[in-house]
Formats: sequence, C-alpha cells, structure tokens
Amino acid sequence: MFLKVIEWCDHGIFSGDADAGVFLERESLGDNYFMTRYHLHLSASLTDDDMPLWIGEVKILRRGQRGDEKFHLKTGRLDYLDFTFCSLGQSLDYYDRLARLDKELRRNILSALRDIVVFPEMKESFENEEGLEASLYHFIEPDDDLFSLAPAMISGDYSEIADTEVAFTFQINKMKQPVKFSFDVPEHKYGDPEEHQERIHVIAGNDDSGKDKFLSKLARIAFAPNYDRDLLQNEGTLDPFNIGFTRIICLSYSPTITFSVPALYVHEK
Repeated sequence: MFLKVIEWCDHGIFSGDADAGVFLERESLGDNYFMTRYHLHLSASLTDDDMPLWIGEVKILRRGQRGDEKFHLKTGRLDYLDFTFCSLGQSLDYYDRLARLDKELRRNILSALRDIVVFPEMKESFENEEGLEASLYHFIEPDDDLFSLAPAMISGDYSEIADTEVAFTFQINKMKQPVKFSFDVPEHKYGDPEEHQERIHVIAGNDDSGKDKFLSKLARIAFAPNYDRDLLQNEGTLDPFNIGFTRIICLSYSPTITFSVPALYVHEK
C-alpha cells in the first residue's frame, strides 16, 4: 500500500508501522470550518535511519466541499486522490523535506496528492471554490514566495529565482522602528556586469546591546511557516509577512552564544 489515511495520533507514527509507504494523519481540528488539515509522514520503511519522518502539514480540499460539513478522507488505503481533490503544503519546510527524497518517490507523492504548487494546472478547476481561499490559502497569500520557491526546491532548478530581489524589515518588541534589509545590489562601474553580485548586511553594536537576541529571533521567525509566524507576533514581526527562505544558517564564534533550533514544536525540529 502506498498511501494510508489514519486518525489523529499526535504524530505518533512508530517505526513498526510499515503497512504503507506514506501516512496521511487526519487533523482533528478544522480550519475556518473546513476539515482540510492533514499531516504527511514517511514510513520508516522508506527512511535511511529506519525511523518515520514527519514531512509537514498539508491541506486537502474536495471540489464542492462546504465549511458546514464534517467531511474527511476515509481512513484506510488511498492509492491517489482523484480529479475532485487538490492539496497544498502549508510551509516551505514541507517542500524542503519532500525535495530531499528520491526523485521518483517525491514525484509520486505530489502527484498522488494533486499538489497545486508543483502542478499548478490542477488548481484551475478549484479557482471558485470557497475552501481554496478560506482554508488552503488561510495563512498563504496568492503572491507568497511559497509558489516560486517550492517548485524550484522540488526540481532543483533555482535559475529563474536566482536574481530575485530580497528586501524585508524586522522588528522585535521595544524597538522604536524596524530594521531594514535589502539585498538588491546597486549597479556599479566595476567588475564584470554579467557576473552575479552578492550583498551582505552587518549588524553592529556595543556588547550586550541585543544583537544576538535580535538575530536569534529573526532566525526563528524567518524559519517559521506563516501560520506559526502568526503565533510569534509577540516576539517579532517580519514584513512582508509571507516572505520565504529556503535556508537559514546560524553561526557563532562565542562559546557563550547559542541559537536554538528555530521551531515551535518538537516534531518540527
């Protein structure tokens, strides 16, 4: 069996659960009244360390699904979703974990779930569905970086987004104004105009002025998917809210400074 739908078990997939290659764990709570939330897990039989792998949250919508009906995929075997369904991963982390799988395996998973990011043509017949905006796009904007970065992560081809301008602001509590970051490289007369230019930012300040705290909070919130950023607004705000990052690397040369893994829940770490 390739796919198996299971009841909510608080991500308690065991290494001995090998009767399916991929598990869809039904979330017991709805989203804007729509029962669309699931968690994708890879069976231990398909991982290198013989341990199940949580891929991430995915929302699945049925054409004609209403918010006032308690619809869920039936538990048990599921070979693939038919043309009356579509799905959308809820974070870049979801697509990053899929991108690390064998090419054929990740293709089979995304195809079986009719993913509208990797297969945008599958979205056309769902454009007028209430559940698309109300639930699948609940924490995702139509211009979200997810729609440009996720396909590149899955295909491994970043050529179309390599020159994308990146600019954002970040502000933590008690700061009078946000810090602005812009990685757009201005034109200059030196060097090869065809050569890709890069830019870095340096944050300077006195000892104990809060530089490390600022960067650790920035890393945590930048790593978080949109629905987690909404829960972290007391720690800091990122603008634009839906900007995405495929990699975040934190390095420290001081033994007294540590960066915790920037995630909210244990299964995300």
